[in-house]
Amino acid sequence: MLLSRDPVTRITRRMHYHEPDDTAIVTHEQDDREIIAGNQRAYNSYRRSNAKHAEWGDHYGRISQVVWGRLVEQGIAFDDKALVDWLNNPNNRNFRRRPGRM
Repeated sequence: MLLSRDPVTRITRRMHYHEPDDTAIVTHEQDDREIIAGNQRAYNSYRRSNAKHAEWGDHYGRISQVVWGRLVEQGIAFDDKALVDWLNNPNNRNFRRRPGRM
């Protein structure tokens, strides 16, 4: 059953009822194609410099709200080292906005 759909954040909340054990599960889904496409454009147009250090204001990544919520639940979001490791993981490259390692 659809609970809500936010046109701005593109988050959809649904409730799934499991009759055998009389439980309900609420899921949150987010269409993050626009976020990933924006990240890819920024990644592809990033200035190629020989600087070893990031410049002030460099934007390393953009993460959808649903994925951020999972990172909070897993204890990664507010642990700087864990978040850097997560962003450096090739499986999460869609959330990066610049090349190189953090």
